[in-house]
Amino acid sequence: MAKQDSSKRRRATVVIAGAGAGKTTAMVGRILEKLPHLQPSRVLAAITYTNSASDIIRTSLEKHGVFMNNIFVGTIHAFFHRFIVQPYAAVLKVLPEDICIGPFDVESAMRQSRTGKKLDKQAVSKARSRITSAMLAKGHVPFDGVLTVARDLVKFPDVRRHLGQRIQYLFIDELQDMNKCQYDVFDHVRKEKRTEIFAVGDPEQYISGFAIRGMPKPAFSNLYFFRFLKSSERIDEADNHRSCGELVQFTNRFRTEVQQAPRRGMAGTPSVYFINKTALRDIVRIFQSLARERAGIDHQTWRHLYLSFENKQYSQVMGEFGMVHLNAELLLPGSIMSKAEKLIEEISGMSRRAFCQKYMMDHFKYRLLSFELLKSIRSSAINRADDITTFLSKAVNGALAGPAKLAEIDKCLVEIQNTVGERFLAVQQRHQCSSIHRAKGHEAEAVLVLAKNLSELNAWLTTDIAARKAAKVDTHRIGYVAFTRPRELLSIACLQPLDDPTLDLLGELGVSLTEERDEGKPCSGPHVRAQLELLRWP
Repeated sequence: MAKQDSSKRRRATVVIAGAGAGKTTAMVGRILEKLPHLQPSRVLAAITYTNSASDIIRTSLEKHGVFMNNIFVGTIHAFFHRFIVQPYAAVLKVLPEDICIGPFDVESAMRQSRTGKKLDKQAVSKARSRITSAMLAKGHVPFDGVLTVARDLVKFPDVRRHLGQRIQYLFIDELQDMNKCQYDVFDHVRKEKRTEIFAVGDPEQYISGFAIRGMPKPAFSNLYFFRFLKSSERIDEADNHRSCGELVQFTNRFRTEVQQAPRRGMAGTPSVYFINKTALRDIVRIFQSLARERAGIDHQTWRHLYLSFENKQYSQVMGEFGMVHLNAELLLPGSIMSKAEKLIEEISGMSRRAFCQKYMMDHFKYRLLSFELLKSIRSSAINRADDITTFLSKAVNGALAGPAKLAEIDKCLVEIQNTVGERFLAVQQRHQCSSIHRAKGHEAEAVLVLAKNLSELNAWLTTDIAARKAAKVDTHRIGYVAFTRPRELLSIACLQPLDDPTLDLLGELGVSLTEERDEGKPCSGPHVRAQLELLRWP
């Protein structure tokens, strides 16, 4: 069966799937279909553009009981290094034997090398190439240099042949973000006809600044995605499983390719609002009120995303409204570690120095014990003083007497639980702010998208297909990426007052406007068909 499957000379398959189409789920499903045909001597590789996306695929496979040595799941840089650069670069003398891959700053080196005069684009390109080549000659490989070296290596026929023989299945996520180096490598693999390629992507979510740094940025119609698509079998996936029907209808206005169909049905209520305020605190306050009203009794379970082009846009109100940065890790302040150490002192009846001397611990081991205690409290494995006694007894391989100051210990334990407990973290994670670039792949019940000025807002709201296709900057598509994050409620706002043309445009798009009741300002503009929401604040 495996031999029959691998002998087929298929074209690459490219699935065009919009936001909320379940691209990752579909990819995992295809991987599971191919596993019975995977030869022991060959590799199935699934590559993504971010570590978080790789983790999602890896976790999904593990849930299906997939633990195989010949499966690779990782970023595109990791794939190029492991399967192309590492095995062939030194042998073919493209790089020295000893190399170091890291965040070497080519742009900074370029600035230092300039004589003060302004360089044109061609001169900048030559300077970048020269500096990169000098770094590579020393074995200093910038992250993006991995892609360049891999592209140069696949020009060797033996490398292409060996790569095709080794990779039986190649799965590529977010194909729309492919740059020229990546396209050259994938196209060489495709032409070898030894590897079955399955790729998913959405050209509407192509963000050039995120994917093609330091390289010429093509217009939308000239994306390398479409070049690869010409030589591939195309599958259109129109279903949207994420958003309610009103949101899908709104975002379809910005699509130049596949029109999506909502599988969740219509919500039967306005789902896209423009918050007609320019003060950031007022905007956030109204957004949270809209979300509470829409969610009803489910409000405590709703996740909220606060998006803007720049991650710092919400910095001044984060503390006031309980926001954290998207993907923010829990940082344990020193005071919390001190509380954990205090618990150990109270339970053991000894000072830190006496405890370390008796159980032969240095300062580092004592701090590590305190950290493990915090982890156990956070996971709810420890809920009372007796649990701490048991924990410490196991840690030191000796029996500890029960504590005398139970009330003080319980108070300290509650303080720690309120700081690092899962419930507290869950509340924090319900309100996350992020740049739109970083929010790719994320979703939330309610999303606020904030434009810093009218120019940015109007670019996001552009529905002219010709203009969107001709644009070499990603401003139009950044708006689309942000608008497709919510499941239930989308709110848009701008830090500058609306003018009449923008107000008319919002009306044509069917966006509802919000005003506070005490102001009572009417919506203006001859084409406005928006619903006026009058909100009262306590």
